[in-house]
Amino acid sequence: MVVRKEDLSPAKLSGGTKTDEKKKTSENSLKTTSYWLASSQPQREVKASGEFDYEKEINALPPPPPERPASPMSGNPLKLKQLIPLKLVREEEDDKKARGADPGRVLCSVSGKVITTQAVVAIRSSGQVMLKSVYDELAKPTMTCPVTGKKFKEKDVVELQKSSSGFAASGQVIATKYNPTLT
Repeated sequence: MVVRKEDLSPAKLSGGTKTDEKKKTSENSLKTTSYWLASSQPQREVKASGEFDYEKEINALPPPPPERPASPMSGNPLKLKQLIPLKLVREEEDDKKARGADPGRVLCSVSGKVITTQAVVAIRSSGQVMLKSVYDELAKPTMTCPVTGKKFKEKDVVELQKSSSGFAASGQVIATKYNPTLT
């Protein structure tokens, strides 16, 4: 039996399928992540007559976006009357310069505290945004807005979604006691 040097290569000995598959998957992942490479660019398809197929390209386009965005709650198109205008209180220029804060930090309209990751409530009828703790102490017992003095109902209170910080499990505190076992 005669064995050639080419037959002793690792790709030939292992059957060549695993390395070829790894190479193809790495090329495919490179194509999806490296869109600037020439191999990842879309190819222009030409008809047999040598002309560009415009109809095929137009049919391949994604559908146009909807005229009105969908509601995140119901999925139906949003209507203007469903939107609530909010009156946000922002930091004054002196406060931003003194503390070196970002422009645009939002404050509670009643207490003046900076709203970061706390629970926040908006009153639909007045448009005021306040911390939930302030709402529970001042506005909820009398059902009047502390800023404008307008009466409101429980259905006019909208609890806004709490923001998150850059940490993985922000907003949730889960504590468990570790009980090691000796086995």
